Amino acid sequence: DPRVAALALGAEDFTASMRASRTKKGMEIFYARNAVLMACRSAGIDALDAVFSDINDEEGLQEDTMLTKNLGFDGKTVVHPRQIDIVNSYFTPSKKEIDYALRVLAIAEEGKKMNKGAVTLDGSMIDKPMELRARTTLAQAEAAGIKIGGM
Repeated sequence: DPRVAALALGAEDFTASMRASRTKKGMEIFYARNAVLMACRSAGIDALDAVFSDINDEEGLQEDTMLTKNLGFDGKTVVHPRQIDIVNSYFTPSKKEIDYALRVLAIAEEGKKMNKGAVTLDGSMIDKPMELRARTTLAQAEAAGIKIGGM
């Protein structure tokens, strides 16, 4: 439905229905996390990860949020206001990430002018997937209210 903008995993509900124990490591929800993520990508909507329930474990929240970001989620739901800044810090591109994304797009554009499908930047190959990641980084920055050059 075009009204659906995002989907999130309700990990506590899921583990209860699966008769599984909810752990900080989260292996009991790993498959479900990925199923939600793939469904969201297929539908073209945002994927939001499950809450990290222990509001007193800041280090655990950081580790869980890093995993979430590395898996490809767009964000993470929180259960307590003090978790917001930590989660946002992982999903808001840094200046370094933004600068790199801009460099990737610039070199990719140069490559297109030379009819090259791939180019190199700092010794790494840059092709269509890297260009897509760079565009995603800039879109995330824009969504976070970060002004980027002439964009």
